[in-house]
Amino acid sequence: MNKTLLICCLAIIGICNAQSQKDVLKTKHFSQALNTGSNHTLLILDSAWPLLPEIGDEIAFYDASNKLVASVNYQDGHNGIALFGDDETTEKKDGLSLGEVFNLVLWDQSEDRHISYKMTDFEVGGSSYIQDGLTVVASLSENTLEDLEMELFQNVPNPVVNETTIQFYIPKKGNYELNIVDLLGNQVENIKVSEVDAGTYSHLINTSHLKAGVYLYSLNSNNNILTKQLSVVK
Repeated sequence: MNKTLLICCLAIIGICNAQSQKDVLKTKHFSQALNTGSNHTLLILDSAWPLLPEIGDEIAFYDASNKLVASVNYQDGHNGIALFGDDETTEKKDGLSLGEVFNLVLWDQSEDRHISYKMTDFEVGGSSYIQDGLTVVASLSENTLEDLEMELFQNVPNPVVNETTIQFYIPKKGNYELNIVDLLGNQVENIKVSEVDAGTYSHLINTSHLKAGVYLYSLNSNNNILTKQLSVVK
């Protein structure tokens, strides 16, 4: 084992110990990924970032269908994270499939925006999921607007008591429609906005009039539709 790899592995051990602390794993912006018991360990070297994030920023990883598979608060130094794989004993896909590519998104707290990154160089491994695998990211580059796809983020907070914020990214100028329905398909909220530029948008949703339960919210823009679910509690 070369010296660089040894240092990386020791860093992973230290970071994983640190990540047992609630202040690292309990993100405020991104929701928590489902722990399926199957994971791939990833380490982002401090030197990999083109511009270092700040304390308070959050790191998230998504699968090919924009399902959250990991999230942590950014920490000074190297950042370790466990990416959760699919539990094949369930019918619903709830994590990364073997060989599936994972994508990195950073939430910049100071500017309240999302930045998508490409992993361009690795000390170990690569950008696809392997059960019990290891990836050490040596270099990141910020995606251009042309590289980004439409993204619908998990509402915050979730579960919801009286109000929640839904945020999303639209890569091209156009219209969008945000729709919320109950599990029977009854519409409880509908927002339509015309002729907006590419960018990140958010809506504060009042849920005080809704009954406790699970609801689906969807974003429709430029013939693309993304859907997630939220829970209302009383």
